[in-house]
Amino acid sequence: MQRKILEFQLLSAGLEQIEAREKEILNAKQEIEISLNALKDIKGLKEDKEVLINFGGGNFVKGTLHPPKKVLVEIGAGVVVEKDTEKAIEVMKERSKNIDKALEKIVSEKENILRRLEELRQEIEKSREG
Repeated sequence: MQRKILEFQLLSAGLEQIEAREKEILNAKQEIEISLNALKDIKGLKEDKEVLINFGGGNFVKGTLHPPKKVLVEIGAGVVVEKDTEKAIEVMKERSKNIDKALEKIVSEKENILRRLEELRQEIEKSREG
């Protein structure tokens, strides 16, 4: 009985960690989607466009965005390379696919833990009744 209670507690703690990781992954997915949409938008620019540049804390400055031929793309470990917008879009789409895979894995792990927690809960309740 105590083993089941301990397992339940450990799984509950693990579930919290998985849910935190799931939230991080969802935030990363949202960031990539925003970046991907922005890249698609600027790829279609034919002329200069006035934009607002966010400096944080609700502060903006007006600027001009020129139709870009190249954009800087982080490829990992803080390394940035210059790519044309179409290649940058491909990189972002690949990142999105990788995040989707990570999300599928974490959701599967979460479902397994939830299933096991429910089994343990039922077993613990039966033991206390009997």
